[in-house]
Amino acid sequence: MRRQTYKHIGHFQAALGDWTPESGRDESYFRHFRDGTLSSLDPAQAFEAIDEAVSLLLEQDDDTLRYQCGLLVFVLARQTSTTELPFRLDHNWIRVVAAIEHDEWLTTELRRWYRRTVSG
Repeated sequence: MRRQTYKHIGHFQAALGDWTPESGRDESYFRHFRDGTLSSLDPAQAFEAIDEAVSLLLEQDDDTLRYQCGLLVFVLARQTSTTELPFRLDHNWIRVVAAIEHDEWLTTELRRWYRRTVSG
């Protein structure tokens, strides 16, 4: 199970590495990896993948890539069908919210899903 999850996150990570502001790749470029590839994960695999997605998010310097990683975390969270926070997300909650705070919708939805405030 762990190997398959890593493979899926690895594809998304490769997409992040291929992206540049000049590349002309838009939302649909990342949607392919998020919605297509990750939709095959069952809830337990999605839960496990969230910690890897959080690590990717926290590595990003660019707002666009942080947003895409934040969306990845959110899509995976909804796929788990649980509001239980995986360890790394729980441990880095404030940093994750700070990383995506430039997008009010995403920040609000992630907080709403996990029933958390920024500080809690």
